[in-house]
Amino acid sequence: MPKIESQIHAVEWRGNRLRVLDQRKLPHQVAYLDCRSPRDVSKAIREMALRGAPLIGCAAAYGMALSASLESHKILQRDAKILIKSRPTAINLSHAVHSMLSKAKNIPEGHLFKTLEPEAQL
Repeated sequence: MPKIESQIHAVEWRGNRLRVLDQRKLPHQVAYLDCRSPRDVSKAIREMALRGAPLIGCAAAYGMALSASLESHKILQRDAKILIKSRPTAINLSHAVHSMLSKAKNIPEGHLFKTLEPEAQL
C-alpha cells in the first residue's frame, strides 16, 4: 500500500516553483507536479491535473508570479495570454490573471516579482 503524506496540499509555493497535487492520480496515489514556469501551470490546468475554480485561480496567480520573476512587462503580458488560453471559460483564472496584471501595471521592471509574489500568496 502506498505511503500517504500526513499533510496534503493542493498547491504549495516553493519560492521559485509551484508544487501542485496531481488530482488525476487521486484517490489511489498522491503525486505532485513541479511547475517552474507559467507554461507548466497552464499545462497542469489544461490537462486537468488541477480542478476546481478557486484552485485554478490560485494556480494562475502563482503562474503570474513565476512570470514576474523574469521582470518584464512584455513577458508578463505574453504569459497572461498563455494562462488564460489554458481554460478560457474559467472565470476565476481570468480574474486572477487580470488582477495580477493590474497590480503590475505601474510597477517598474526589476520590482515585478517582489510585488506579485506576495499577491499570489493572498
